[in-house]
Amino acid sequence: MDGFILYTGVTGVMTQEEVEKILKLGHARSKVLAIGILVSAKTMRGISTKYDFKFPPLSEISKLYVWHPNVLYIIHYCIGTIDGQEMLNQDLNRLLNDLLILTAMFPWIGGFQINGTCSVSDAELLKEYRSRHPEKRIILQVGRKFFSKNYEEIYDKLDLYWEGISDILLDLSGGEGNDKGLADVFNFAKNLHRRQNELSPGKHKGIGVSGGLDGKTLESIRGLFEVWPQTNTDAEGKLRTEDKTTFDFPKVKDYIEVSDSLLR
Repeated sequence: MDGFILYTGVTGVMTQEEVEKILKLGHARSKVLAIGILVSAKTMRGISTKYDFKFPPLSEISKLYVWHPNVLYIIHYCIGTIDGQEMLNQDLNRLLNDLLILTAMFPWIGGFQINGTCSVSDAELLKEYRSRHPEKRIILQVGRKFFSKNYEEIYDKLDLYWEGISDILLDLSGGEGNDKGLADVFNFAKNLHRRQNELSPGKHKGIGVSGGLDGKTLESIRGLFEVWPQTNTDAEGKLRTEDKTTFDFPKVKDYIEVSDSLLR
């Protein structure tokens, strides 16, 4: 996995208190706990969105950091659009520039997860970023628009990004925290593991699954981990309280414990 350790992810932290509570829940030493912080092209520029309840202001992100020897902080960068396509065309290097700005502001982060629809030019920008910061993970989210029932189509797309990423995360929930696409994620993850083994033994990208995960849904895809235990997980939506304002910490604890058990 490009030399990077396996992780269990919990994403969407807003306060240091939430981070500290999650860390106190404990986790397996054979993995790192990946604390996910949501940032978008809009929130970087102070533009409000309907998801402000889980996107901390840029000025508050430094306060989320709590040192721990077995914790990885990942910024989930949501590409999105700003004032329509015209502005995107005027700023073709925006992805690279934003990642470099965030790296300079928060040098303690372990890397980025790239959410949203990437372009061919973005693939080159990710490659450029990794050439400057090979120590940082770049996790490419394979979401609904990226996914296809024809696996060869997915592999053709992934080939564009291969040199610029360290990990692949499969998530068909569309950011809605549902598990409707989990069966497709399960089947493609198995295929991707096998494909990597055949094409590039010993030089694998990390592979992770997400989308509607909690302790119960992880149990439903235990078969994936029985064959391929080296699979990362990430969760957010189903770990929240009903009003979405914070985490339901007993659910977080259950999810982490089940994820840890999948290694045994």
